[in-house]
Formats: sequence, C-alpha cells, structure tokens
Amino acid sequence: MILLEVHNRIIEELLTLQIEGFLRKEKLVDLKTDVVDFDGALYHVTSSRDKPFIVSIKLKFFRDLEQYGTDEVLRREYGDILVAPLEGYNVTLSLDFNTQLPKGDNNDAWLPLVRKIAMLKRNCFAAVFEKYFDYQAKQESTSISHKRAVIHYRDDETMYVDASSDRVIVIFSTVFKDPDDNVIGRVFMEEFKERRRQFQQAPQVIVSYRTPPEELKDMHDARIGDNIGYLTFVLFPRHTKAATRDNTINLIHTLRNYFHYHIKCCKAYLHAHMRHKTNEFLKRLQLARPEVKKSFRRGPNAAGDAPAAIRTLPNDTTTNLLSTTNMTVNGNNTRTVIAIKNRLDQGKEILHDAFANMDRGTLLRATIVLAGITCLILIYIGMKTFFLRKKRQPKRYTLITDPTAMEEPLFGAHDDDDDEIEDDTLFVRK
Repeated sequence: MILLEVHNRIIEELLTLQIEGFLRKEKLVDLKTDVVDFDGALYHVTSSRDKPFIVSIKLKFFRDLEQYGTDEVLRREYGDILVAPLEGYNVTLSLDFNTQLPKGDNNDAWLPLVRKIAMLKRNCFAAVFEKYFDYQAKQESTSISHKRAVIHYRDDETMYVDASSDRVIVIFSTVFKDPDDNVIGRVFMEEFKERRRQFQQAPQVIVSYRTPPEELKDMHDARIGDNIGYLTFVLFPRHTKAATRDNTINLIHTLRNYFHYHIKCCKAYLHAHMRHKTNEFLKRLQLARPEVKKSFRRGPNAAGDAPAAIRTLPNDTTTNLLSTTNMTVNGNNTRTVIAIKNRLDQGKEILHDAFANMDRGTLLRATIVLAGITCLILIYIGMKTFFLRKKRQPKRYTLITDPTAMEEPLFGAHDDDDDEIEDDTLFVRK
C-alpha cells in the first residue's frame, strides 16, 4: 500500500525550479498561485525577480494547534525565514535567495531547506505530538496533570491526543459519507487490528463503531452514528523516544488521509475489475449466440417465411386483405380506388386488433409484410389500368383505292353473297 508523502510536492518543485534558475543566473519566473492540500490546507505562493520566495499556509484548525506550542516549533524549524503572516493566513515563510539561501557547491546544501519548507503543514501538526510525547516521558518519573488535546482537523472529524506514564493514545474519529465507504472502511479498520498480531513492534489498534471508545466516555461532544468510526492508536515509549518520534509524527498525522485515500483506491480497483469481467462475459455470450440464417423463398411456399403473427391471422382476415388483388377494374377508376381504400381501412382495423398483444419485433415484421402486400396491390391496379387504356384507343382506318391490295377480308363493304364490287367503290381496312 502507498504511503502518502509528508511534504507538499508542488511547493517543493516550485521552490526547486526557482532556486535552480537563480543559481544559473537566469531570469526568474513570476509566480502567484494557490495550492490545496489535505485537511483543507491552503497554500499561497508568490515569487518574482526582485522579491523573495513567499509561502503562506491557512489551516482551519490552527487555533487548536496554537495552544500546544506551534509557534515555538515553527520558530525552531525555520528561524529567520519565519515572518509575520499575510492577511488571511496563519503562517508565512519568506526566503531571500541572495541572503538566506545556504551556500554550497552542490544541491545538497539547499535541498534540506526546500524539503523543510514543503513540510510546513506537518510541522504545524508536530507541536501537539511533541508536547504529549514529552508528557509521557516526564510522567515516567513524576505525575503531571494535563488536559486531553482536541483537534477539530475537519468540519465533522476530530483527533484526540492524551498521554499517561507508559503510553500516548491518539484517537481519530472519521465519518463515512458514502455507504460503500462505510463497508470498505470497516474492512480496513479490522485489518489494522489484525495486522498487530503479526508485527509486535507496531502500535496497538482499537476499533469501535457508532459509539466512542472507553477513553472518550467523558467527551459529551463525541459523535455517535451508524457512519461514525473510531480508530485508537496506542503508542508506547519505543514509538515516542527521540530517535523515532519524527517518523511517528510523519505517519500518525497523515493516517486519516492515508485511510480514506486507500478506500477510494479500493473502490476504483473494484469498479475496474467489474468492468473487465463484464466485458469478458459479454464476449463469451456473443460467441455462444447461434447465428440466424435468413432465407427468402419465392413461390407457393413463400407464405411459410412470413412472421408467425401473419400466419396465425384469421382466415377471413387474410381473405379480405388479399381479395383486393382479384378486383377487376371496370368502368370508372375512381370507384375502384375508393373500394381499395375501404379494403385497406378494414385491414388496418383487423391488424390493429390482431397486433394488440404482439411484441415489438413481431409487429415490425408484420408491418413490413403488410406494406409489401399493399405495394403488390397498387402495382396490379396500375398494370390493369394501363392495359385498359390501351384497349380503349380509337380505331384507325386506312383508305384503300386498290381492292386487289387487300390481304384481310373487308367488313361493311360487301354482303354475304360475295357480289362483285364496283371499281369506283371506296374500300376501308381496319
């Protein structure tokens, strides 16, 4: 699992670029930017060619930290680069590259200072832990009365720190705003507890849900609810002694962010794994689906390929629909078109009743078949009308002056007795 960085990487990289440019005697870039960090921390960074590099931080819970000696710790860590805070911020550091930058032939001279400035938020937290680590060391020999530290590091989450003669107790209350976070968070909290059995040098972990642990029974403002969890870490002298306390502070003050960061990572992993499995199952389903072979038959067996809805229509329905094709166009075409329209309207009503309980796919296929029948009817009517018009064309007559040139028998020019025809008679051939 990933351990979150204690320092702010953006602050470190911005300051490193400015110092490297200054050492190369390049023209510095003007900077003015805001950087957001965990726990609602807000950094403000400004830098220019003729002004020092300024870093300011704003913490909502800084007043809770001040009463535990935060000013003394910051003055010890930063010395003369700690200046009066800018308006709206709690702490301000100002580094003049000309006078306050450590001298040296390589980067090792000023890199520790850059890392220390990037750890400004951590050093603000350090004051609380150092004070209670000292309480624990002093109570080994003498009894010292003190109050429990209460740090409201988030709007709805709190950190409690207390010390006794043989241990320092750090309690984190956390809120799971999402039901999935609640389930995954409980798994992580139990894992903290179980891992203690494998690593005896690790701090003891106590997990409690909904209600505060025994150490906070006297805290009436401790939150209670189904989405509330409490993580209690018991730090022993081996964790709080001078040689290891810095590492302990680095890890303990980022615990809440570490915890929720891995909840989000776990959810992202589960979502990605589910999407991968879904795609795999869809591919298998696609391979298992049988191929549908479409056949288009013509002739007397074509009706077998029609949809089931059409084949199961009542006989009188099919007769009414198809009998239109047997209509003979006689006389007025207008009456024929009206009759066809009436037949189609009847067919629509019949099909509407037949298709009322039909699914969408079958209805579509039935509609296609109906459209095909209608097209055939219209084609038949057009062809019938065309041939009738051709038959009704006026008869053409040809004048014949030579009766010997006729190849066809005459009509109307002689009677059945085959009398002789006079030469000056006008003969007509069809």
